[in-house]
Amino acid sequence: MNLEKFSSDAMKIVEESQSLAIKNANVEISDIHLHKALIDNDNIIIKILNIMNVNIDSYRNDVKIAFDNLPSQYGDSNIYPNTVYQRILLNSEDEIKGTGDSTILPEHIYLSLLKEKNIKSSDIFRKYNITYNSFKYALMGIKNMKNEHKDGSTSEELLKYGRNLTEEARNGKLDPVIGRDEEIRHSIRILSRRTKNNPVLIGEPGVGKTAIVEGLAQRIVNNDVPDGLKNKIIFH
Repeated sequence: MNLEKFSSDAMKIVEESQSLAIKNANVEISDIHLHKALIDNDNIIIKILNIMNVNIDSYRNDVKIAFDNLPSQYGDSNIYPNTVYQRILLNSEDEIKGTGDSTILPEHIYLSLLKEKNIKSSDIFRKYNITYNSFKYALMGIKNMKNEHKDGSTSEELLKYGRNLTEEARNGKLDPVIGRDEEIRHSIRILSRRTKNNPVLIGEPGVGKTAIVEGLAQRIVNNDVPDGLKNKIIFH
C-alpha cells in the first residue's frame, strides 16, 4: 500500500480509525473503525448520503452501536489491522480511476468499504439501502456538478431550479396519489429501458402530470420500483 497516494483528509481517516481502536482497547482494527471515522464528521460522504435521503442521525447511531459492541482486550497494547481493513485501504486506490482525482480521498475509501461483502458494515448498509452503485452514481453527479458550478453545492444548485420530490415523499409532504397506477407503471417501464428511456408527460395544466411524478417519487421511497430505479432522486 502506497500511503503517498492518500490525501491529507484520507490519512486523517486512517489515523482516526486506528485511534478509535486504541482508545476502545479493541483486539483489532476493523472495517467498523474505518466506517465510524468516515462518517463522524460532516464531509462529502455525508452530503451524498443526505442527497440519497439517508437518515444520518440514525445511521451514525447504528455504526456507533456496532463500534461499542466490538470486543475489547485491556492490558494488550498491540493492536493490528485485520485483513478486511487492509484490503479496504489497498483497494481504495482502484476507486480513483475515472474520477479525475489524483489522490485517494475519503469518498474513495468509503466506496472500497461498500464493495466488501459479509462484513459487519454490510448489515448497516443494507438497512439504509446504501449500495456501491447508488453512492458512486451520486458521487459522480456531485463531481460533474462541481465542474459546471464551481461556486455552489449540488443540492443548493439543483434546488434553485426545482423540488426534490423524493425527499418530500420521504418526509410525508406529498399527498397520496390515487387512480394513476397505470400511468406510473408505464413511466417506470419506460425509465427501466436500456434505450429510449425518457417518458414524456403531455397534457393541459391541471390534468395530473405532476401527480404521476409524485407517485413515482413515493414508489422510489417505498422501494416499490425495479432495482435500476432504487435510490434515484427526482427533481421537478
